[in-house]
Amino acid sequence: MKRWAYIHVGDQRSYPDVNDNSPQICETRDLLVLAESLLRFTPHIALPPLKADTGNGLWLEISGSSHLFGGETSLIEQILDFVTSVGFHPAGAIANRPETARLLARFRQGPAYIVPPNRDRDVLSQLPIGILNPSSGASRFLHQLGITHLGELARLNLTDIEQRLGHEGKRMVSIARALPQTPPALYKASDSPIEDFVFDPPMVPDEALLFTLKRLIYDLILRVTGRSRAIVSLDLELHFDSQPTRHEPFLFAHPLSNEKALFEAVRLRLSEGGSRPWESPDPPRISYLSIQASELVDAPQIQNNLFHRQQQHQEVALINRLGVVLGSGNVLSASIQNSHLPDTSWVGGSYPPQESENPPERQIQRPVFLLPTPLPLQGSLARGEHLKWPNGNGVIHDYWGPERLRGQWWSKPYARDYFVAELQRGERIWLYRDLHTHTLHIHGIFD
Repeated sequence: MKRWAYIHVGDQRSYPDVNDNSPQICETRDLLVLAESLLRFTPHIALPPLKADTGNGLWLEISGSSHLFGGETSLIEQILDFVTSVGFHPAGAIANRPETARLLARFRQGPAYIVPPNRDRDVLSQLPIGILNPSSGASRFLHQLGITHLGELARLNLTDIEQRLGHEGKRMVSIARALPQTPPALYKASDSPIEDFVFDPPMVPDEALLFTLKRLIYDLILRVTGRSRAIVSLDLELHFDSQPTRHEPFLFAHPLSNEKALFEAVRLRLSEGGSRPWESPDPPRISYLSIQASELVDAPQIQNNLFHRQQQHQEVALINRLGVVLGSGNVLSASIQNSHLPDTSWVGGSYPPQESENPPERQIQRPVFLLPTPLPLQGSLARGEHLKWPNGNGVIHDYWGPERLRGQWWSKPYARDYFVAELQRGERIWLYRDLHTHTLHIHGIFD
């Protein structure tokens, strides 16, 4: 048995996370954004025909997902809370028939109404005929018959009503009786969501450009996160009336699913080089702006710990800011790999680091800072001994080891005994004794 929720959102919307959150007219694009953002609750979303007199709203088929959210009551509450948080003023209902849910969400008092299973007809019977929005001819005919509520309409002969009122009469009686209906067509989200805006007339790209861009990014992130995805690459286009189109591709070092981090990355690119388009003596007028997520991946898992999550968001923002300024190919992560030679025991890769399919067989203590070339040490390896090396010195408080490493007999053979030494100032260094020359060298410094 299928169960349908209908969310009615009215004709206004505000943006809660921008400076100007005054209500705006709710347009078709707002419903499409909402549809994709609600994919987090169910993969089955349907929109009414855009030209139908159904009001602004959409259906969710929740039969297979309500148990994941604690049941229908909990689910409808979570949906309404979410829809409110993104700037709408919703009301909702759940029923067996899609049209029952739509009528109750639009005309029943209260934010949410749940019809018990198989009770659609009983609940509809108390509603007035006017909620079906009958034509003037149908309204006059039903008035002559004394029909004022759907319960009275449901008792009429379907064939007689169809002969008199045609398809409209058949539809109204079918709704009143809660007869099986053709389910609404499910909405299919685009693989590369895009948000755009036409400036009519074209305008000078002053700070209002960033204001518009912020709203577009807010909606783009709603579309992306609704399907539990994150943005890897992005395409930004700016069309001007007197200059060539400006195309800005973005490739992020870390997948993004946060509108503030994404806005900051785009803002940095637009102001790259220390200038902004609206600061030139004769700024061009912008006529069109679009921002498209050209590549998506599954959203990275975030720890539930509040402070760890905040730290991760800050880390993602920093990595992507560096990627925008330095180029994403210049932001790397270091991963440990199996190697007999310390100099090649790590490898640079993309960020975030991927877990290796063949991790090191054992966890070996290695310094964070590895010197490109080991430096000679003066002194001996003993507690209380004073060590000197170029641009550094210290007194050994304690040390442990050795870890013997040897190899590369075919090219430059080496044989070393490695030690970790803790100096009296508290720092730790990684040093070795060359078994061929019996000299000491510093090779790394621990964090």
